Amino acid sequence: MAVRVTKPKIPETIRKNYELMEGEKTKLLISEQKQKVVAKDAETERKRAIIEAEKVAQVAKIQYEQKIMEKESQKKISDLENDMHFLREKKRADADFYSRQKQAESNKLLLTKEFLELKKYEAISSNNKVYFGNSIPGMFFDSGQPAIGRDKVSEAATAAQLLHPSELDKVTIDSSKDS
Repeated sequence: MAVRVTKPKIPETIRKNYELMEGEKTKLLISEQKQKVVAKDAETERKRAIIEAEKVAQVAKIQYEQKIMEKESQKKISDLENDMHFLREKKRADADFYSRQKQAESNKLLLTKEFLELKKYEAISSNNKVYFGNSIPGMFFDSGQPAIGRDKVSEAATAAQLLHPSELDKVTIDSSKDS
């Protein structure tokens, strides 16, 4: 058995309509594919931007942590320097206190009657103006006794300065000559 199928003849208007419809369908599929490509490109660009932003954020976070660690290490160094300075000053103050305390203790031991008397005599011997004689109070104040003239006082002072301390007890001022 043989079947024979003949190709039908389609009228020209229908064939043109069909071709037009097929062309429109193809254009529609092409535009849909373009939209999908554009959407995929946009999605890819968005993901790329997100990745870039995350990378920048991670770099900023690392730099921030580095700055924090740097500040912490500077603080530790500063604290150590402050502690060293404090201990140094404390040692200096303790040493000063100890030396002053020992000085005070030695001064207590030195302050005896003999030492004070020695210092008294040293102070008297270092005095440049020493006056000897019977009428010394009358020399400076008018107490009813005849006053010594200025030239006699200056002579006595000059003599006292020129003489050795052992010879000073022999010097007297005679006020009877002025009267």
